[in-house]
Amino acid sequence: MKKVLAVLLCICILSLACGSLAANTFTSGDWEYKYLGDTTVELVKYNGSADTVEIPLEIDSLKVTSVGNKTFDGNGVIISVTIPEGITSIGERAFYNCISLTNIVLPETLTSIGDYAFYDCDNLLAAELPQGLTTLGKSVFHGCNSLQTIDIPEGIGEIGDSCFYGCESLAGINLPDGLVRIGKYAFYNCGNLKSISLPASVQVLDGYCFADCSGLTTIVLPEALTTIGNYAFNDCDGLVSITVPESVTAIGEGAFSSCEELRTARLPSGMTEIAESLFYYDRNLEDVSIPDGVETIGKDAFYCCRQLRSISLPASLKTIGTRAFGSCDGLTEIVLPDGVTTLGDYCFSDNDNLLRITMPDSITTIGLNPFRDCEALFFIQISDTHPVLVLMNDVLYERGTGKLIYYPGWKTDDAFDIPEGITEIGGYAFHNNQKLIRVTIPDSVTSIGTGAFANCRNITRISIPEGITTISEYAFQSCRKLANLSLPDTLTVIGTSAFEYCESLVQVSIPESVSVIDYSAFSSCDSLEEVSLPAGLQTLGRYAFAYCDVLENVVMPYGLSDIGDNAFYKSEKVTLSVVKGSASDTYAADNGLNAKYYTPSAEVDHYDEGVSGDYEYRIERDGTVYISRWYGSADVLVIPAEIDGRQVTGISRNAFSLSGQLKEVEIPEGVKELEAYAFAICVNLEKVVLPESVIRIDDKAFASCRDDLTIVAPEGSYASEWKK
Repeated sequence: MKKVLAVLLCICILSLACGSLAANTFTSGDWEYKYLGDTTVELVKYNGSADTVEIPLEIDSLKVTSVGNKTFDGNGVIISVTIPEGITSIGERAFYNCISLTNIVLPETLTSIGDYAFYDCDNLLAAELPQGLTTLGKSVFHGCNSLQTIDIPEGIGEIGDSCFYGCESLAGINLPDGLVRIGKYAFYNCGNLKSISLPASVQVLDGYCFADCSGLTTIVLPEALTTIGNYAFNDCDGLVSITVPESVTAIGEGAFSSCEELRTARLPSGMTEIAESLFYYDRNLEDVSIPDGVETIGKDAFYCCRQLRSISLPASLKTIGTRAFGSCDGLTEIVLPDGVTTLGDYCFSDNDNLLRITMPDSITTIGLNPFRDCEALFFIQISDTHPVLVLMNDVLYERGTGKLIYYPGWKTDDAFDIPEGITEIGGYAFHNNQKLIRVTIPDSVTSIGTGAFANCRNITRISIPEGITTISEYAFQSCRKLANLSLPDTLTVIGTSAFEYCESLVQVSIPESVSVIDYSAFSSCDSLEEVSLPAGLQTLGRYAFAYCDVLENVVMPYGLSDIGDNAFYKSEKVTLSVVKGSASDTYAADNGLNAKYYTPSAEVDHYDEGVSGDYEYRIERDGTVYISRWYGSADVLVIPAEIDGRQVTGISRNAFSLSGQLKEVEIPEGVKELEAYAFAICVNLEKVVLPESVIRIDDKAFASCRDDLTIVAPEGSYASEWKK
């Protein structure tokens, strides 16, 4: 006792000198420890080199009760560790990444194992957990690839998140009565688990808890279960059947997705929703019950369930989500019950064998072509008095809006005239039609939807009427024989991939009204030789003309400043016609593209010119002005922010060149650009003050000025970085 008191006295003296007792670390032999109070200590670091370690029960006559956080963290030497009786806790990351550890002996007194305690102990073969254990943290055995069996003691009510994540050799596990929750990713990628018995007490299976357990063939869900989390059994390829008990009130999205061998599924009667992707890509699912009471079938719920031969939809159903039954090739007939109001985008798409569908009068909302690529759909049954839908010559339209929803793929006609009065061609309405050569679009059409004619590989000619302002994304993608294209003067936006893979297009005349050509709009147009971009173009998207193998000449408008990365990627023959000093000129140089110069005409680049006092200027399309020439004689000049009531936004090429008298110039806030040679050969210019608004200064803006020219600009602005 006297020895213990002496040690404590020494600790107290040191602690008083250094701070609080609990915050200080002491060393004894190979160990560092900290005082916990009441004659107990916690080990905090092992400094030894032994491969077999017995943790001491006492150190400096003080009782060891805990192996603290990171005590052996990253120790690649230890092979075997024995923890004596009396130790009650193992801290976070205590044996983290101890890659050589194969054996651990745990005491019966142990009650808690902290987060990441044995994380990535690749060679740990077994761990016998004591019966007194009550806390098993998250990721405790994460990545213990050699761990083969584990028994969870009775006191554990919850298995922490990722506790056995990636334990690829784990083949057997016993779970205790009293277990309530299995955490997220708890047994993720435990591919050797063949079966597992869940105790009757389990109520919650959190997200991904058994995901990617590819060897799991059977599991019985207990009657106490209330919640199955997102993707809980995703990628359990060996699972053949599943019965969800009546107690379950919530099943998360993708809970049984990508279970390739799943054949039957029984769902509880209390469900009101089939979650998104619930049975996604269960290619062998043959038999599933959708209980009465279900009102919503979520996005991709049964996508690619190819062996599903029939489906009985409950009378309670109101909404079918995007691609909910897409690629269910086994379905031949679908009867939608009265009460269904909403069909999501492509909800029955890519069903090669679907012959017949019955559509009730209750339907009020239809997304993008619900029957996209259903080439065998010969019979769509709709009442003559349907308030929303109408069939004319087997083509499905929406009343009131004048939208063409679906043109059937089985029709053999090579030409189709869209009826006058139709105002909208719906998304993917003609998608993948291989028979049509010509489609006539009437002047009444004002909108062409996403992918409307995508992959119509035999269409050779199409005329888009005046009034169309936007060609939506993918609208004519992969129309590989489209050689003649007429775009209207009302067009302002050409969307993403709108004409991508139109291999027969040789020349495109883009109207002056177009301001945006989006991502990959004309990518992979292999025959496209020449393009003239409109003067008002503001945005040329990434990859807009990429992979255009024979494209040789593109005229770039002077005002174009927003040019996306790789706009001409792999178009190796292209030469850009640019205005010298323009953004396009810089873009060509930065991307190693051939360029030739042209002189812009006034009508292309600006609306008008003017003179005010000592200044000549040009009026830009947005109503602002660029100073084009200065005729003054001052040696110190403050350039006005406005001229004739118009904001000054730029200094043009050569505007102040050869102004030998100038010594100081202050450029006003609002100016965004200084073009090439703007102040060239101003040989006496000593100081220029630039505003924060400047976003572009040509490298030659101050060509042949003094070497000691001082540039003053706000800290952090473009101009301050440029002057460096």
